[in-house]
Amino acid sequence: MTTTARVALFPKGFMNELSDGTMSLWEWIEIAGMLGADGLEMYPRFLESTEPSYLLAVREACDKARLAIPMMCSSPDFTQPDPALRREEIQHIKTMIDVMAILGPEDFRSCRVLSGQRRIEVSREDGIRWTVECIQELLEYAAEKKVVLVMENHYKDGYWTAPEFALPCDIYLEIISQIESPWFGVNYDPSNAIVAGYDPIRLLEQVRSRVVTMHASDRYLREGYSMDDIREFMDQGYSHALEHGVIGKGMNDYGMIFRILQEEKFTGWISIEDGVNGLDELRESVHFITNQITQYLSYSEMMKAIVLKNANSESAAVTLTEKLRPESPADHEVLIKVLSVGLDGTDKEIIMHRYGVPPEGEEDLIIGHELIGVVEQAGAASGFNVGDAVTVLVRRPCQDPDCPNCRADRSDYCQSGNYIERGIKGSHGFMCEYVVEDANYVVKVPDGMRHLGVWVEPQSIFEKLWSTIAHFQERFVWKPKRALVLGSGPMGLLSALSLRTMGIETHVWSLHAQDSLQANVLSKIGAQFQSAYNDASDDAADHGLARHYGNKRNLNFDIVLECTGFTPLLIEATHLLNRNGIIGLLGISSTNRHIQVPMDQINQNFVIGNQCMVGSVNASKPDFIRAIDRIGQVERCYPGTLSGLITDEFTPEQVVSVQFDRIGIKGVVRMS
Repeated sequence: MTTTARVALFPKGFMNELSDGTMSLWEWIEIAGMLGADGLEMYPRFLESTEPSYLLAVREACDKARLAIPMMCSSPDFTQPDPALRREEIQHIKTMIDVMAILGPEDFRSCRVLSGQRRIEVSREDGIRWTVECIQELLEYAAEKKVVLVMENHYKDGYWTAPEFALPCDIYLEIISQIESPWFGVNYDPSNAIVAGYDPIRLLEQVRSRVVTMHASDRYLREGYSMDDIREFMDQGYSHALEHGVIGKGMNDYGMIFRILQEEKFTGWISIEDGVNGLDELRESVHFITNQITQYLSYSEMMKAIVLKNANSESAAVTLTEKLRPESPADHEVLIKVLSVGLDGTDKEIIMHRYGVPPEGEEDLIIGHELIGVVEQAGAASGFNVGDAVTVLVRRPCQDPDCPNCRADRSDYCQSGNYIERGIKGSHGFMCEYVVEDANYVVKVPDGMRHLGVWVEPQSIFEKLWSTIAHFQERFVWKPKRALVLGSGPMGLLSALSLRTMGIETHVWSLHAQDSLQANVLSKIGAQFQSAYNDASDDAADHGLARHYGNKRNLNFDIVLECTGFTPLLIEATHLLNRNGIIGLLGISSTNRHIQVPMDQINQNFVIGNQCMVGSVNASKPDFIRAIDRIGQVERCYPGTLSGLITDEFTPEQVVSVQFDRIGIKGVVRMS
């Protein structure tokens, strides 16, 4: 993501016309919209009214011209000896704060404050004290309206009779040194420092950490004059030795100014106070400042990301690195701050065996696909709000025009096999600090379920299989009573929990020990756990399933859910299936094991018993929505169980060396 300073315009060349009404504000907005700036700086006299309806019309006109209104160039006179008049000035600035609360953009709006006019009867001490008191009195109101007060090193408002009290930079610096607030800062004007006979670079060095906004213009020495002549005219507020001109060719060293601002990571508004000599010079000034911003004040924000580097080579390795933070989302997208990412068997394959396919044309792949995050920016047409807890679908459709399922928004049934999967195949994943995603693939998670969000994606896999099973079994009246789950990893446990919420008698066969954490969890939810190693024979893990349930207990099952990928277990399970039963496959085999299979017997059982077997992978948006509902059911039936299954938490720095065989049940990477 790139953040940058932005350009506003102040119509110095049309100041009088806009103030006396011979030129309308609407005309200026139309002209300004063609000059290449990002916004306008407003002046109180440009406005016909402070009524909200009028101000909203002004904002709408600026919106149409693609211009923000981030700055109000107000000129309070706080050095008046009469306290009642000072109070009137305070009230006037409060009105301008109200105006900016309507006109200004949400991300930033400012209102200028000054000291006031230089009066012979007002001492230095009184002028400073009154200015500080008035500004401090305004701060609470400014904070309430979310408007920043900025004090400019100023020389004279065009409608004042005397120069600025704080034109001498020592007075200006003393005033701002007495005001500390996040709602107060500096509006730096290098040309005004020249008018004051002060070095603009020296002043910037003294206020650099407090600069919030900036005025950009330039000054030229008239022929036959020197800097001494400028200082001689200070009491009048502006020296006849100076004249305006295009920015970047005069007395200001903008290269140095922008380098200092760059060191401070300045991203505020720079208002061009120019155009005295016509629009052509103003266009040239906009071009100059825009180029300076591009060169010095555009910053690419970085974020942490866990990537499979050099994914297509023998030197592939998983590492923690920095990647560019995504840009702001388009209208149909959301920017998501990633909170946590779950680890599963696919991540194990990627991290330990370097499996993973980067996006086309790239060498690295950001991994991770089980996301819970929060919307940080929402596109106007996304349907989401900032602060929404969300998760994201993993698979994206292929580009084959002849793939009917991808064209029908069911990429989980992709016919071509050329689908894309976030963090796995052809698209970056979620194990990073921020992601931008099309709202069509984003699913809102209830706020109270945010801590369980990493379970939504794996639960959606079960829901996809379960909806498929339910559809198949509509062949007849089907009232399943007993189920067998093979495996007690995260997928097996989710399957068992889901079956129990449906009131189905659930048995789980697993390599985990009879006194394991998994066995304890399953016992608490009313499932029956059996360890494969609870048999004394050496071949218990491979051949104990049928013996235990078939020979010893004489149990058959309406449903078998295979969650291990261990094919000998699957073959054994076929002998335990009831008539009209169904086997659902969620585990994936990762070897080329060859085994002897009693295929004739399996064939007879399946045909005569109306049995079937179905594999399922990935999930669609409806499956994610059902997963969220199911997780809610599990929480109501077995409070705290899912939280307890998250046994291991990792920082991004720890992921590279994670040892999957030491993860208790579920590992989660906390990104934020």
